[in-house]
Amino acid sequence: MQLPDGTTSAIAQGVGRVEILDYIQERPYLIASVQMLPEPAEEGALTEALVRAVLTMFEKVVQLNQALPEEAYSYAMNVVAPGQLADVVAQIVSLPTEARQALLATQDVTGRLQSISTHLARELDVLELENQIQTTVQDAVAEANASTFCGHPRIPTLRFAQSQTKDSRIHRREKDGATGLARHHSLLCGSAWYRQDITRTFHRGCVRP
Repeated sequence: MQLPDGTTSAIAQGVGRVEILDYIQERPYLIASVQMLPEPAEEGALTEALVRAVLTMFEKVVQLNQALPEEAYSYAMNVVAPGQLADVVAQIVSLPTEARQALLATQDVTGRLQSISTHLARELDVLELENQIQTTVQDAVAEANASTFCGHPRIPTLRFAQSQTKDSRIHRREKDGATGLARHHSLLCGSAWYRQDITRTFHRGCVRP
């Protein structure tokens, strides 16, 4: 099975359950006398419903858990026996050793499917909550970055706008003042010209002795 980091992992599946009768050897490896335990054939509406529930939850777990490859769900889909499905899923997902040992010791197929369904539901809740936390943190970081990059440039822009407004007001006052002086000058000049014209007319109209 190909893993996300590029390495390959092999999954070994047992062919059946055994009961250990006696340990013959412990070192350098264990050798034991065992007795095969037959797998009870349980088929019915409850077993089929549990199989579908396990596959549905397991698919969501694979999608949310980045540590699990996508091929894990395909591998579980190809398992035919309901009991083996519970065993395979228990090997792939993260379960405490005590929980795995309890599943291994459970011979009843329905009991194993119910147990693995409970573990999958709990794992799915944790993964969904983890995903929500990551999304919230990413949104907060993006909002903070947006306020940092988009908020501060507004200050010099506003100051530049205020400076332009202030300069325009000063220019307008200077322009109005110059216009007023020009008008006053023109009036004064006009009055002087009018007085000069009247004086000239008066002098022209006077009868000198």
